[in-house]
Amino acid sequence: MKGIAFHTGYETNRTFYITYNHFTNGTRYVRISRFQAQAGNPFAADPASEVMLINQVNDKVTHNIAVVLFVPDHFLYMGIGDVGNANDEANNSQRINLDIWGAILRIDPDKKPGSLEPNAHPGIPTNASGEAFFSIPPDNPFIGETQFNGIAVNPLDVRTEFYAVGFRNPWQFSFDPLTGECWVGDVGQDTAEEVNLVTPGGNYGWAYFEGTGPGPKAPAPAGFTSIDPVWEYPHGMGSFEGRSVTAGLVPRNGVYPELEGLLVLCDYVAGN
Repeated sequence: MKGIAFHTGYETNRTFYITYNHFTNGTRYVRISRFQAQAGNPFAADPASEVMLINQVNDKVTHNIAVVLFVPDHFLYMGIGDVGNANDEANNSQRINLDIWGAILRIDPDKKPGSLEPNAHPGIPTNASGEAFFSIPPDNPFIGETQFNGIAVNPLDVRTEFYAVGFRNPWQFSFDPLTGECWVGDVGQDTAEEVNLVTPGGNYGWAYFEGTGPGPKAPAPAGFTSIDPVWEYPHGMGSFEGRSVTAGLVPRNGVYPELEGLLVLCDYVAGN
């Protein structure tokens, strides 16, 4: 299990979402599933209520699905890594027309009027009518794209679930409750850990860049553009160093006035 998010209407609809890894008949999967609490007992789940929204084959054991958040715009956000052990070996980080990796996802689990059906994919289960169990918010940034990184793509193949791309392992992220800004920690490989301020449609550079330095697939192709991290720190165990960024939260409740409005984060390995 990687993450859990309660629907904003949980008090009445008893609905929540879980991201987790699953192993079935020799095949690994990553899943985002909807569950409900038991009727009459909001503190216990009903295992039979599971509805899989995404059930994607997971070829590796690292950099897979991570945190899931239900935020004030009433859409569901998820972080998902490049699923490679090293060097973006599966070539997922700079693709928007293949599988659902290396990105922040944004979906509409309530299928509101005006939302769109996702493009077909083997990892998206459907009902008897062939419809997915979630929709795509109509303002998601990659809808209708015909080019990416200067290469033509079929808009029917584009992963319109994508909100931002070019990540290695965005396993923890959060939204500033006052400004709505999305802060993502992307775990580095050899040289740097980075903190990104994410905007819709942004490309954050991996694997052409690691932080602001060259990544394992450098140099980037001509015309490639990406957004630099707000902050990066080098690998090591000294002060302001580490090997796995965990970012983070922005306190806005007045409990710690000296931290109000600042991003609080740490490093999972170094403990800094």
